[in-house]
Amino acid sequence: MSVVAVKVLKDKIEVASDSIAVKGWSKIPSAENKFTKMQKINDMIIGGVGNAEETSLFFHYIKTHTIENVDERGVLDFIIEFRRWKNDLTGNNSFINNYIMAFKGKAFYIENMLIVPVDDYYAIGAGADYSNGALYMGATVKEAVKASCELCAMVCEPIIVESIMK
Repeated sequence: MSVVAVKVLKDKIEVASDSIAVKGWSKIPSAENKFTKMQKINDMIIGGVGNAEETSLFFHYIKTHTIENVDERGVLDFIIEFRRWKNDLTGNNSFINNYIMAFKGKAFYIENMLIVPVDDYYAIGAGADYSNGALYMGATVKEAVKASCELCAMVCEPIIVESIMK
């Protein structure tokens, strides 16, 4: 599991994540862990928590596809098309991870087919409660993810931070 936090500011949107990777109940050492839970692709920041295979496929899909409308329906249509693409590729059309997406001045929380705009802050994943508490108290996204790294056994540093202008 991981944690991803987003904060919408006046001039930009910041997103941060931890870097834990696990196989079963064991951490994969950071030197061997080249997979990240968050990437900036085509002026879009995507952070995912859950199954690494799905997140990797989603990152790959985003490199060659765009979201037409910057609203809940546009993101939902994008997710539906991703599921079709994934099913054609793997025979599995599930969409089980949670994601934070930020692009074109907007941020969204995605869980299955639920798309929720984020107007202030939000965190997902194993350390979400700690990060959301820190964000509530005014922390930056990096500080919020740091709190999760300190308090949750399923997240760890290094912390990755990305931002896009609004």
